Amino acid sequence: MSVEVVRGPIVKAWKQQEDGRVFVGVRSKHPVAELVRLTEEAVDLLHAELLDRGVGVGTVAPTSRGVAVVFDHCVDRELLDAALDLIAGHLGEAGVGGRLSVLSPVWSAVNDLFNPLFGYAAALSLKGSLADGPVNGELRPRWITDTGVLDRVIEHALEWCQVPGGEFWVQGGEMSSKVAVGDREALLRASLHAEPNAKLVAADGRNNARQVVFMTSGHVAYSLGGEPAPEWEDAVAVLRDVLVELRSCGDYGLIQRRHVRGYGGMNVGLWLDLSHNLWSPHRAELIDRADRAVLGATRLDHDVERSKVSDVYGIQLLSNDHELPMLPPSWVAEPVGDGMRLVSHREPQRWFAEEPTFELLMEARRELSPLLTTDY
Repeated sequence: MSVEVVRGPIVKAWKQQEDGRVFVGVRSKHPVAELVRLTEEAVDLLHAELLDRGVGVGTVAPTSRGVAVVFDHCVDRELLDAALDLIAGHLGEAGVGGRLSVLSPVWSAVNDLFNPLFGYAAALSLKGSLADGPVNGELRPRWITDTGVLDRVIEHALEWCQVPGGEFWVQGGEMSSKVAVGDREALLRASLHAEPNAKLVAADGRNNARQVVFMTSGHVAYSLGGEPAPEWEDAVAVLRDVLVELRSCGDYGLIQRRHVRGYGGMNVGLWLDLSHNLWSPHRAELIDRADRAVLGATRLDHDVERSKVSDVYGIQLLSNDHELPMLPPSWVAEPVGDGMRLVSHREPQRWFAEEPTFELLMEARRELSPLLTTDY
């Protein structure tokens, strides 16, 4: 078997990028999981032989059109040719037939990095343990979600992330692909196997959209929105159901109204962004405070999240290991099963109908201070 290198279009795309970046696709009828593994082997060889000469390779990600390889900072044509030939040669020797060609991402109309549509989010810290796992092609300590938990969340996400009349996208690493509904699961699982971060998107244009983001940190975020924005009561009810339905999968969860005015307020691709986003409208109030470095800027270890939190939200999913104070009249705790409780503010409109005020956030921190890892 052999893999043909469609060199002309690849070189043309590479020349158009000042940073020497180009997206290359391995197109083959080979089973996708095996193709990902063999491509990762080829990339490992490339790192060993060419990295010190100026060829970097980012993510390897399955797509609906083949396996994508992202070349970073390829400094000259000779090195690009050598890298392409190395990958094609390794795949051919392994019995793969196909071709290497340009493969560009296919983004949805509601890609959350650029469109402030996802105004509400629920997020969970998933059960698991710390172990060595693949991150950007290297083994590093990271949170490994329990297999049964990940399977349950994937099944739930596939069922939840649909909208009437909508289309579907799966993103793994830096590559996004438009997919048929029946192809979502295989591509999502392959993406999560290649790198522990992936995104599932469903959208009807910009009218109605949902997405689920699986994070390298071992968290998952469900978000929804559209133009016009959904009624806050409806959005919160849907996300509340998500937390309850996945209560056995997480150690801690929350629901947040997203600050969506301006770039950077929309990304739910990082757990830390949720905290940053909560406080971003209030930078002026924080600027003179001695504790500004910890408010909205704390990333907890998973083991800590089992019993402590870094911020207070209008609705939180807490375990019996979270030390609740005697709740004041403004809060209510509701057992939901599996040793988990929903702790909710009795005036949800203050949290979700509009951005929570600085005064409300600080008041909540005082009222629930035993839960916090940082002083108020």
